[in-house]
Amino acid sequence: SLFGHRQAFECATERSAAEHLLGRFGSGSGVVAGRRIVMLAEAHSSIWRHVAWLDRYTQGVKTFQSLTSLIAAASDVDDALVLISLDAFGDLGTALETLVNFRLDVPDCPIVIASRDFAGHVLSTERRAISDASLRLPASRAEVAICCGAAVENNRGFNPGRLPCNKPFLSVVS
Repeated sequence: SLFGHRQAFECATERSAAEHLLGRFGSGSGVVAGRRIVMLAEAHSSIWRHVAWLDRYTQGVKTFQSLTSLIAAASDVDDALVLISLDAFGDLGTALETLVNFRLDVPDCPIVIASRDFAGHVLSTERRAISDASLRLPASRAEVAICCGAAVENNRGFNPGRLPCNKPFLSVVS
């Protein structure tokens, strides 16, 4: 819930804020700890400084160089969480179209989009067509954790009781 995320912002240190959402020392108690992070960012992105830390607190981080390969991997991974820096794309229109199609194909896979151009973090479903939360870069560990947690919870709110990320929700039999 949004109230839980506000409490996390008030934590005294980045570590306690991150542990609140990711699970203390990898215990799996947080909303993101059981997820595999599937990530794409440009080489010089500030998000790279969080990869080792995210890998420690989650079920692992897999990085990709292309949106096509990231989408294919995220579609095949149970409990994936997609983290994409929009700054990595020269053609933002194509990237957004691909994200919309991915969202339609795999609606219960949480997505966090990140950019230096965002005015701030968006923990709501304001950009629901392409993501479950937005992260303004550069971001601290706590901000990354909070946005990832918001994405998971926002996605659950729109997809209650859905099957894991790589399973179809509805099959049409003719």
